[in-house]
Amino acid sequence: MKKQQMNPPIDAIRTDDRLTPKQAEHLEGQLLACKVLLRACQDGTFDFSFSSTYAKDSREERLNETAALVLSNVLQSWREAATFLEDLLVLREWPDEVTLARWMLADSSLTATRDTASRRRSWM
Repeated sequence: MKKQQMNPPIDAIRTDDRLTPKQAEHLEGQLLACKVLLRACQDGTFDFSFSSTYAKDSREERLNETAALVLSNVLQSWREAATFLEDLLVLREWPDEVTLARWMLADSSLTATRDTASRRRSWM
């Protein structure tokens, strides 16, 4: 088995506006891992939602509902990460600093205000 190597931060592999083949491969690997995490979150969300229906007591039901809610928020975050990576790979170029900063904003589904998602879409 290969010794696990630390991947460089994305800033360390950024050179100019176009993605190099090595950078694209690095991002493709990240996207592949992200898709595995997406599937796991989807499965977990379903399992906990289903389990809460058949819980033996109200505490177990609440715990399963909470776990399902947390996983659904994580799932949304991984979906956004996958979309970000797919966009980079389709464009084959780095976004400008302003666009990158906007892409990297916190997950809107975890914020307290209702209209955050619509505000977030307005700059895209």
